[in-house]
Amino acid sequence: MSYVCRLIRRSNCFNLLFIKIFAAIFCFFTLLSNPLNAQNDSVYVKYTRDFKLKDGIYQTFNEFKNNKPSLPEFEVVKDRIYGEEGSIILKYPCPDSIGSKRTCLIDECFAFCKNGVLYLSQGFSGYYYRMFIVGALSHYIAFNRSSMHDMYFATEPMAYMGSTGDYTEYLLDFETGNSIHFNFRDFSDFLKTHDEELYAELQKTKQKRKMIHHFLLKYNEKHPIYFPAP
Repeated sequence: MSYVCRLIRRSNCFNLLFIKIFAAIFCFFTLLSNPLNAQNDSVYVKYTRDFKLKDGIYQTFNEFKNNKPSLPEFEVVKDRIYGEEGSIILKYPCPDSIGSKRTCLIDECFAFCKNGVLYLSQGFSGYYYRMFIVGALSHYIAFNRSSMHDMYFATEPMAYMGSTGDYTEYLLDFETGNSIHFNFRDFSDFLKTHDEELYAELQKTKQKRKMIHHFLLKYNEKHPIYFPAP
């Protein structure tokens, strides 16, 4: 009888060891298949037009990509509407070492978001442009330095506008943070290396040079982006 008991105990130990090994292997492959959730518990949601980015000042592209502005409390002040230095001033609270209330100005940032609307920095102090298309390729406009004299201020969106010769259209790659000119040649080159199917379709399209905005929307629809949930 004692011999039988020993066999049963050994069998139970073996089964318990097998279960532990199986559980460890299962956990390993679960973490391996989902590295984003392994690193943090953020829930990622697909971007749609109804998605609201967090209000605040995004000092870097990565802050925008993570929907996590480093300066969530800020104020937009319009100043010197026709001044050469632009008109949008961003202020944020910056208490000193003893806790006294102070307000600081920020000269450079990637963008700011107000009421869920994103405004991209132009690279000039005080100049921002509303980003109407956000996606795998986000569309924005940058102004030419040589044509600043012809600018006028538009209250909505908060930006400077001018004649068509004053600005250049760009696309921001959500994956890398790099920008390309939004013209037929550069956009075609991008599609050729990132989506051969759309590239071939564009090349066969009549008036293809006038259709790049349509294909931009198709690319973004085909390649959705994801943000951490607000």
